[in-house]
Amino acid sequence: AEIVLPKSASAEKRRGISSTGARLTIFGDSFDEALEYGIALAKDSGGRFVHPYADPLVIAGQATIGLELLRQTPDMTHVVLPVGGGGMLAGVASVIKEHKENVEVVAVQVEGNSAFVDSLEAGRPLQGQPVDPKLEGIAVGSVHPLNFDMARLLVDRTVVVDQKTLYQTIRDLYAETGKLLETAGAVSPAGAKLLAGTALRGVDARVVAIASGANAPKGLAEEVDKLSRR
Repeated sequence: AEIVLPKSASAEKRRGISSTGARLTIFGDSFDEALEYGIALAKDSGGRFVHPYADPLVIAGQATIGLELLRQTPDMTHVVLPVGGGGMLAGVASVIKEHKENVEVVAVQVEGNSAFVDSLEAGRPLQGQPVDPKLEGIAVGSVHPLNFDMARLLVDRTVVVDQKTLYQTIRDLYAETGKLLETAGAVSPAGAKLLAGTALRGVDARVVAIASGANAPKGLAEEVDKLSRR
């Protein structure tokens, strides 16, 4: 397998992928540029291109998280999901809604990196939207119709968190659990934190938030401490 990543991918993520035996190719300043290059590379070489989120089997694989949640937290009332390209959102939400239609599905993005949420609000998949490279795990500026069409039927609420809330969440979770999440991995807990103080304040809710990334780059802890205190 040959994995294409943008230049913004952390050294930790690069080492993790390389350790599996895959060949790593770095191309482009953004995820969207790396994606386009990967598609062209597969076409030129005759290889099979596996899309990172707009692929029915990738969506089905991520949907297994939904099955785990149904077994582990059968009394949940809300599931809060981070969104980049929308593969996890489409998969998990489809499984949850199939078995527990009354569970509210919440899609979360971050200010300056909210192409998917903006698309849902606009009613169409937007292309070429701004991204924040610090959120490289979910820095997707162009929304694929496959994931958009699924999410449009499944998402009950969208949330966009500010970056200070995001970094405060990373700091708080690190203090509580000793686990340092990468910025993309803390998007969902940050969204749940925001909801707890606003729409769900005083509500008898059992909220599940997916912390989806632990490829924290070197120096993140210091950066988080500085930015969360601004």
